[in-house]
Amino acid sequence: MRSPILKPALTFAALLSVCWTALAQPAAKTTSTVPRLVTIAGTLIRDTGRALSGSVQVTFAVYAEQTGGTPLWEEVQTVQTDSSGGYTVTLGSTGNEGMPAGLFASGKARWLGTTPVGETEQPRTPLVSVPYALKAEDTETVGGLPASAFALAVQPASTEAIAISSGKTTPAFTPASTPNGTAGFVPLWTDGSGDLGNSSIFQSGAGSTAKIGINTTTPVTALDVKGAATIRGTASATNYYIGSNAFAFGNVSTGNAFLGFAGNSTTTGKDNTGAGYAALRQITTSNDNTATGASAMFSNTTGYYNTASGSSALYQNTAGNNNTAAGYQSLSANSSGSENTATGYQALLANTGSNNTADGYQALAGNTLASFNTAAGEGAAYSITTGSYNAAFGASALYYDVTSNYTTGLGAGSASYSDAGFYNTFIGAGTEGATSLVNDTVIGAEAFVGESNALILGGTYNAASVGIGTSTPYYDYALDVEASPGGAINGGVVSNATGGNIFLGMNGYVHQFRVDTNGVTYSVGGFQSNGADFAESLAVRGQRSLYVPGDVLEIDQSANQHLTLSHHAYATLVAGIYSTKPGLLATPHNIDDPSVQSSEVPLAVVGVVPCKVTAENGAIARGDLLVTSSRPGYAMKGTNRQRMLGAVIGKALEPLPKGIGMIQVLITLQ
Repeated sequence: MRSPILKPALTFAALLSVCWTALAQPAAKTTSTVPRLVTIAGTLIRDTGRALSGSVQVTFAVYAEQTGGTPLWEEVQTVQTDSSGGYTVTLGSTGNEGMPAGLFASGKARWLGTTPVGETEQPRTPLVSVPYALKAEDTETVGGLPASAFALAVQPASTEAIAISSGKTTPAFTPASTPNGTAGFVPLWTDGSGDLGNSSIFQSGAGSTAKIGINTTTPVTALDVKGAATIRGTASATNYYIGSNAFAFGNVSTGNAFLGFAGNSTTTGKDNTGAGYAALRQITTSNDNTATGASAMFSNTTGYYNTASGSSALYQNTAGNNNTAAGYQSLSANSSGSENTATGYQALLANTGSNNTADGYQALAGNTLASFNTAAGEGAAYSITTGSYNAAFGASALYYDVTSNYTTGLGAGSASYSDAGFYNTFIGAGTEGATSLVNDTVIGAEAFVGESNALILGGTYNAASVGIGTSTPYYDYALDVEASPGGAINGGVVSNATGGNIFLGMNGYVHQFRVDTNGVTYSVGGFQSNGADFAESLAVRGQRSLYVPGDVLEIDQSANQHLTLSHHAYATLVAGIYSTKPGLLATPHNIDDPSVQSSEVPLAVVGVVPCKVTAENGAIARGDLLVTSSRPGYAMKGTNRQRMLGAVIGKALEPLPKGIGMIQVLITLQ
């Protein structure tokens, strides 16, 4: 960084390129022979290290110290810098009189500081012998004053006066015989006649205990300003504190920090932080609170560790602790509730309960002693008073459910007006439950339940019945499903574990299908399947994976109730065909026995089924009787009538002119 330097000169008068301008001087003062202008050159560098180029506004100041201190003289000029930040400027050119004549009169060192706008002051440069040419002007003066300044002025006989001049023509004046000042006030010239009076600045104490007040005679801190203050610059102190409180503005006390407009009247509360108009206003003994927003925590008295964000958040909170409020009047009028979280307009309004979470307009509003509730949605859990451990999601969910516990409402109006229940769940708009419900789940729009201990889907139930689409379940069945309320139009399903029917299908209350408790199935219209055969599930020799649908199977003589592939022509042990997709499968095993799938195959004995065939005994035509062939698992056309008795598998429904293939066969074992 290149600091400002002084240009050299050839003569003593011009040694510093110091040029006195031709200025008219007062008649009482000796005309100056040395100009009061000093030309300097230097370089301006940004705080980042880059050069300042172009037009730059710079403050030039002369100090008695190398660092710190108050400027003895300063002026602001706009200088033109080149691309490297270089400039040349004439100090004192902004005024008619140039630099003050007495600036160098003492002979002490002087330092020049330059501060570009928006940057910090650059390192100060000492003013060496050349500028002291200005001292030459003082040779015809006494202490910088002309001799005429010491002539006695003609005064009335009754008074004394001293004419004082500082280089300007100044009228003589007579000091007031009795100054109009008051002890403690910094004096102020009140007029041009030399009268003294009080300024607006007052000092109490002295030394390290001195306190300065502006517009107040009872300052409480080292600097106490009553009224608005404007700082046209940077105000800083140790650790960036203002006074003893970090970033505290306004009427503050006992460790409180207030940022906002006037109106804060916190008295004994401490360690609170308020931001916004009247934030922390009228807090008395509350501690460790944070309030953001107009009137946030207004009239909060004894609560502590609360956080409020929003207009009137935590308004009139008295003894509630560890609460978090966000939204207009959230947790407003909260008196003794603690560990609550409220988000939304009037969330947890007038609350006294604890450990609640509210999100939405008037969520958990009117809650008094209820605790551990969660509410999300407009009016969710509204007016719950003593109920606890409830969860409400949706507008008016758990609305006026005052004493229920462990209840969950999902949907607008769910569980509304349900009271004194336990462990209930309401799903769907308008689902309601009467009082004293226990372990109920109600699902469906406008569903209403009046008893307990059952699942309710879209309707009411009688005794232990459950209705879907009906409010009057059929007789005492546990489950009744109907197409529309009031009647089983297209049938339903009911269940009874102790007797009667397990399943029941009806059409207009006429039984069409049912399964009794023994598992016997009854059907008025019969059964229809896309499988065209009846099959029996039987075990096979070897691995089940060795068999495929369409195989011709015969009885295995080496094991009881086992099958194997047919392997010679006209076999009378033929049993049937491996079914591709049986319409009905019979088995002696339990319906869940895994062996049906792991070691047994479905043997088609009646019906139409695909079958593997060969033309080794001639082309097969429709209607030909089929018997086993020499090819394992294949059937062929039977032509030897003497050998066909007991060996016929069935009749061909499709032809096979030659080779092998798969055709549909009508099984007719004979």
